[in-house]
Amino acid sequence: MIDPETPSGTQFDRLLSVMPRMAQAVNAFESEDNRRLALQVLVRVFGLPDGPPAPEEVAEPALSVVPSPGDDRVEESDQGEAGPGIAVGDESAVRRRSRKSAARKSWPSVPDINFRPDGKQSLREFAKAKAPANIDERNAVAVYYLQEILGIAAIHVGHVVAAYTECDWRYPANPGNKLSVTASKTNWLVTSDMKAIRLTHQGRNLVHLDLPRSRAKKSA
Repeated sequence: MIDPETPSGTQFDRLLSVMPRMAQAVNAFESEDNRRLALQVLVRVFGLPDGPPAPEEVAEPALSVVPSPGDDRVEESDQGEAGPGIAVGDESAVRRRSRKSAARKSWPSVPDINFRPDGKQSLREFAKAKAPANIDERNAVAVYYLQEILGIAAIHVGHVVAAYTECDWRYPANPGNKLSVTASKTNWLVTSDMKAIRLTHQGRNLVHLDLPRSRAKKSA
């Protein structure tokens, strides 16, 4: 038993008097290890033996960095492209994912396509005559011209982008996706192989017989 009159007893009394505050400080830490270290540091402050290293030597607990919902550095486009566990500060991972996403959406125009072939109607003239009214019809007209008039056997997205450029049509940011949407929504195209896009019978009939829409209405 410690004698209250000895220096050790006085120190013990002081320790008892501050114990509630020490407990409050220690309990502020969530980690059990950090609580133990905090208690040892506080005890050492009171000069008791067998204390831990000085407070400045105690390593700070590692904190996980979680991206906030509004953080725009993680690419969303591609809907969940950035997987869980990537810290906001991991710029290299964000750049890699951004480059990967950009590469997937980039469809360069095919150069050197002769859209004004000798003895055939040019694409500009053909598109003006067909007067497509929306992106689905423009996709069908472009593929029709590439397939039926130019006779290109393996049409891919870059061919369609080139046709849009020739006609001064504004093509979407992801033309490959829009071609797939046209195929699923209208059944005018087959896009199961994006390197061999082709017309269906419905798409061929649309361009050949139903466009422009004004002509279809007059014949009805």
